Amino acid sequence: MASGGIGDALFVTPAARAVRNNFPEARISLFFTGNGHLVFKRNTSVDDVIPAPFARHWGRDKPEEGLARGNYDLAIIFNRDAAYRDLAQHAGITSIWRIEDIHERIVPERPTQAQDRTGGTYVSIRRDAESEHSVAMNLDLLRAAGLAVDSTDMEMPIEPEDERAAADLLRREGVAPSDQLIAFHPGTALLNRPRMGRLIRRARLIVKGGTFVYDGRCWPVESFAQLGNLIAMTFRSRIVITGGRYEGGLAAKISRLSQFRPINLTGKTDIGQLAVILKQTRLVVAGDTGVLHLAMTMKAPVVGIYGSTHVSRTGPWGPKEQFLAVGSERHMQRITVEEVFDAVKSLLGCGAAVRSTSSVSSGSSWSS
Repeated sequence: MASGGIGDALFVTPAARAVRNNFPEARISLFFTGNGHLVFKRNTSVDDVIPAPFARHWGRDKPEEGLARGNYDLAIIFNRDAAYRDLAQHAGITSIWRIEDIHERIVPERPTQAQDRTGGTYVSIRRDAESEHSVAMNLDLLRAAGLAVDSTDMEMPIEPEDERAAADLLRREGVAPSDQLIAFHPGTALLNRPRMGRLIRRARLIVKGGTFVYDGRCWPVESFAQLGNLIAMTFRSRIVITGGRYEGGLAAKISRLSQFRPINLTGKTDIGQLAVILKQTRLVVAGDTGVLHLAMTMKAPVVGIYGSTHVSRTGPWGPKEQFLAVGSERHMQRITVEEVFDAVKSLLGCGAAVRSTSSVSSGSSWSS
């Protein structure tokens, strides 16, 4: 049981694979709130995916009834919200393994890891939002329950049809096989929620192209345009802009402000096709969003632009030489184009000096 967007789901994939390896004959279902369930569309670690309503709607939609019909013996909960534990209990699931919030009140009679009164087992670890990366946290829970963990790699299966569709799209957009691509992802998942999309459409005449953005995880489009100008002058690469159907305004504004002509792929790919395109890029520049983590999964070099979000918990997960995280714990407006460009040059092997370890991090505390 888990929740969130594309990045959150990718963070669950190493744990899902470990569960499958430890229980090869079990029927494993993924109960997931949010659009991250799309990551598991072709993942063989789970037998089926249960797209679920958000917790605030559980009283109305009663997902415990569907879970009860599944006759599940064990719920593994990769979410610190106690509502998921309560839901599993209401569904009659006797064994529960979960990550507890560090601030959650401890029930004195509840065992940490022992037989409970229903005949099942209860296993828990206590974590806060900043204690460690989500991938490590999920795997810590499995290790606490006695499971073996052989790999910490995230995964996103791609199929031949994904590769064919991505190749056709790039060809239609005028990309030659010999072109080197650098991808910009300027938006976040918030902009692709239907409610926000409707608001953007209503406000389009006022905000000039649908760049009406409240999400503090977005680096300014003006900065992306300036970065693109520097990249176009320095490297023989073409810039593609990725995003969902409601992020076309961001790409349009970057294009208007730029001295180069980017390739606008917003709203033109599904997750499988996007994964193929990211795999083919020379570098990806993105904020704290699912596409950044999808790029890491596809082994593309990544410059992550982080504002006030917790890099310790949601930073890039992978080999430290694959990424640089810029601007952690600062407002996005204060992260300069020069800082990000230095990180770009460093990852592309140009030997640029990183300005300071406080502004640019190689993430040595994450997976290696």
